[in-house]
Amino acid sequence: MKKQPPIPTVELAARLLRGGRIDEAAEMCRKILKRRREAGAHRILGWIAATRGRIDEAVQHYEKAIKLRPDVADYRYALAKVYTQDGRFDDAIAVYDRVLARDPAHAGSLAGKAEVLDRLGDRDAARAVLEPLVGRGAEDAEMAAIYARLLRLAGDPAASADLVQRHLDDPRTPGPERRLLLFELGDACTKLKEHDRSFAAYRRANESLTHPFDITSRQRLFDRIIDVFSAKRVAARPRSTIDSELPVFIVGMPRSGSTLVEQIIAAHPRAYGAGEINDLSRAIRRIPEEIRSKRAFPEFADDLDRAMLDRIGHRFLGRLRQFDRTADRIADKHLENYVQLGLIAMLFPKARVVHCRRDPMSVCFSIYTLPLSPPGHPYSTDLRNLGLQYREYDRLMDHWRETLNIPMLEIQYEELVADQESWSRTLIDFCGLEWDDACLRFHASGRGVATASFDQVRQPIYRSALKRYEPFDGHLGPLKDALGIDGAS
Repeated sequence: MKKQPPIPTVELAARLLRGGRIDEAAEMCRKILKRRREAGAHRILGWIAATRGRIDEAVQHYEKAIKLRPDVADYRYALAKVYTQDGRFDDAIAVYDRVLARDPAHAGSLAGKAEVLDRLGDRDAARAVLEPLVGRGAEDAEMAAIYARLLRLAGDPAASADLVQRHLDDPRTPGPERRLLLFELGDACTKLKEHDRSFAAYRRANESLTHPFDITSRQRLFDRIIDVFSAKRVAARPRSTIDSELPVFIVGMPRSGSTLVEQIIAAHPRAYGAGEINDLSRAIRRIPEEIRSKRAFPEFADDLDRAMLDRIGHRFLGRLRQFDRTADRIADKHLENYVQLGLIAMLFPKARVVHCRRDPMSVCFSIYTLPLSPPGHPYSTDLRNLGLQYREYDRLMDHWRETLNIPMLEIQYEELVADQESWSRTLIDFCGLEWDDACLRFHASGRGVATASFDQVRQPIYRSALKRYEPFDGHLGPLKDALGIDGAS
């Protein structure tokens, strides 16, 4: 007798999600929603969308879950987390406060509010939210991770490490919070110069949550991009008639100084930093259906005509104008846009591209020490995969540099740190803006920053992050080998 497929339920979808079968969990939730309205299914789809950077989609699912079950505080908490991820800090605080008005002891909202206050630069207020609980040992693991970070940044890494270790020693600490605690332990031990203990914590954190990464598929995709956007084929293709200079696309690897570059631009009174928006990526994913092409990315580029390019480009410019109606330049810091620079050149012939570069060992090690989302950055949890990913990114950027006729400025992080004013002036001039001294005071702008660099960009430029990997050199053989660096062990 043929085995019947299981009846789709939220419980089964949650089990698939916990087992790392994310696409199957999403498909099951979609099947549930075809049959009935189910808040739990929207909750799971919201989480999946958020981990993959599809913020608008995540917000829509969470709002639907809240509408169906307004009594469930955890749905509002999840929505506030996505607002935080998107840099909508005022919205996040408003949602947290609404939850806490009903339930002053809601642990997730207390932790989340402290995190947002930290990101806004108000560490005293962040500590005040959590201190009453930490003081009597009543904090949960998520609170501990945030408070430990505040302790470390206040100059007490030993207390930070002790607090983290107490929760790591507790077998009841959930997996996601355990991962955050391990990353924080790594940072605290780095400050304490306990580098072997630090690296062990980073390694355990990365091994605790991974996502499949197929370098061969990545190489094949980039081979196809390089073929589709060869110099000869690029020259023969149409471009849009859009002459707007509004977009500035900041591209590169994570941890390459991109947030710093965006902050310098955004500090200019005639510019705006939109952050890591993925609107263009979403628009590009929809192109085959919109133009009725049977070909996928990147091959559908051959099916685009000038009218289609104009329509897609103007729609994206309209989205940028939602951020700021009067700015002369708006920076889009979705770093993965480097993959689609060929299409960007077709859509926006007068747009500017700022390519942020950094020493490959430094950038890869820095990524390894951060709790990035593995579904969004599947290479980030393995040193060898990091090196292989870097080489592919570097190969594609070499191709764009030689092929595209679009304004592009390359900024080396180490050079920017060494000579802030000169490079800041070069950057602002490249953007076609008159110099303004506010660009040297980017750290005082008060902008909320949603990326992992939010702490650094509230300070004047400093050099302590240069070659941060060196004390860990003995552990980095797989990374050196993947990068092709001499002396790999």
